[in-house]
Amino acid sequence: MKNIVLIGMSGSGKTSVGEYISGKLDMEFIDTDNILITRNKMDISHIFDRYGEDYFRRMEGQLIREICPMTESVISTGGGIILCEDNIKLLRQNGIIFFLKGEVDTLIRNLQTSSLNHRPLLAEDGALGTQISRMYKDRKELYLNSADIIIPIDNRAIEKVGNCIVDQFLRIAY
Repeated sequence: MKNIVLIGMSGSGKTSVGEYISGKLDMEFIDTDNILITRNKMDISHIFDRYGEDYFRRMEGQLIREICPMTESVISTGGGIILCEDNIKLLRQNGIIFFLKGEVDTLIRNLQTSSLNHRPLLAEDGALGTQISRMYKDRKELYLNSADIIIPIDNRAIEKVGNCIVDQFLRIAY
């Protein structure tokens, strides 16, 4: 069975939805950001501060090369995974890519209830709303072009989003 790959902006709920789906389908859950945090023994904002974004993207690409042969996993990716076309090509080999699409207001609301330490490009100086809006504008087409299926998240509970993905995945996977 193929993997379920979740892409989307920070605040779209990839980790929460991924954990829910993993439990529901009894599939392994892989969170690429958490693996990189563990390997580097520091949170992502510190990786960015110490080594820079290019280093982080190289480590992220290496991790994708390691996990792409796996099957029957739910993979939650970092928000910038779509910045490297090779990452998407690799993830698509054994996976169906779901874009968790939310309006900027939804992303901001979700981020305000979570830790920004995990999100270095949003922890920089400046208003969160402005940063999210700019980043979403810059990345939206990449997300849309990378996705096999687009899943709206606005005003939907984690379980509802997860169930929608499960239903579509099971239709495609079999």
